[in-house]
Amino acid sequence: MKNLRLLSILLIVLSTSPNILAQFYFAGDIEGYYDDNIFNNYLNASDFINSFSGEIGYDFETEQNIFDIYCIGYLNRYFEYQDKSSTLLKFGLVNTYLFLEYDNPLNVGLNYTTRINKEDYYIYDYKMISAYANYMHSISESNKIQPGIIGNKIDYENFSIFSNYQFKAFLRSINSFESRTSITIAAEIDQKLYVEKSQSPDYPNSLLQAQFFLQVGQGITENLGMSVYGFYKKNLSGGNRYITSLDYIYYEEELFNDIYSSEGIETGLTLSYLFLPNFIGKFSTRYEISDYTNLPIADEEGNELDEFRKDNQFSFGAAFEIGLGEMLNGLYLSMNYNYFKNSSNDYYYNYQNNLFAVTLGFGF
Repeated sequence: MKNLRLLSILLIVLSTSPNILAQFYFAGDIEGYYDDNIFNNYLNASDFINSFSGEIGYDFETEQNIFDIYCIGYLNRYFEYQDKSSTLLKFGLVNTYLFLEYDNPLNVGLNYTTRINKEDYYIYDYKMISAYANYMHSISESNKIQPGIIGNKIDYENFSIFSNYQFKAFLRSINSFESRTSITIAAEIDQKLYVEKSQSPDYPNSLLQAQFFLQVGQGITENLGMSVYGFYKKNLSGGNRYITSLDYIYYEEELFNDIYSSEGIETGLTLSYLFLPNFIGKFSTRYEISDYTNLPIADEEGNELDEFRKDNQFSFGAAFEIGLGEMLNGLYLSMNYNYFKNSSNDYYYNYQNNLFAVTLGFGF
């Protein structure tokens, strides 16, 4: 209660100051989609899903500073697999200070996230606290660099063996040219430290990964643009925690899609076309190679084999968005289709996946 009083006093002071512009904002969308492989495996279980996401916030602006308090909510509801439905809430605040004639923003933020699942999927419940800071520095009008750091603490309430701290540091270079070309280069180093330490050689206590990213964007005509990117991640130290239940082993990657469990490359291409001032279309394709350096594959009877999992995934998609601002300011309608084909040396992860989605969104 004391903290709430202090926050209330702070909000009143900020909103009544003559030099501060206070502004409320709200955004949300309602989405319905069909997924013909909701578990991304060879079983091909399909379902219809409805989801809603919304964000409310309050900005306090001065000439050189923006302070934002926000809340984001997301929930989805499955028709056939109702127990897979979940809710996510995120609360945060971020302060942006503008240096040197307002071209160099310093962002510092803190947020808290919780995910709540139904009983059969309670293992996915988690709480996360995240703090971050980044600074965008303009070397010139067309060249910028952005260093940043991120720190997370993730608590898996029902499987504390997987709870961890994550520390990330990155550096981006963003460059644009008169030829309507833009080039973004980024490097990142990520470390994961488990909260519960283990003496077992099979259980890593920390993981380290390096990531590199390159993206080239090109304006072809006034209405047509193209973007090509490449992404590479490499495990500098590896490992994979797991739990055993009856006769089955559950690996962290299979439970939580742990990014530290694999290394590899990803590349993609996107074409964007502006059909009308309020109508844009995007067409994309992607190819990814993933080597799971410590995740054994299994045969159809569940017996582990002396080989680690390797996946090759190809995907393509199309998206169209129509602005409906003439009906209601901030209103839009989008339609999306995505196809995925995953080829793996583990039979369980040989699958195809089709996604069809329609979204109605708004914001003010």
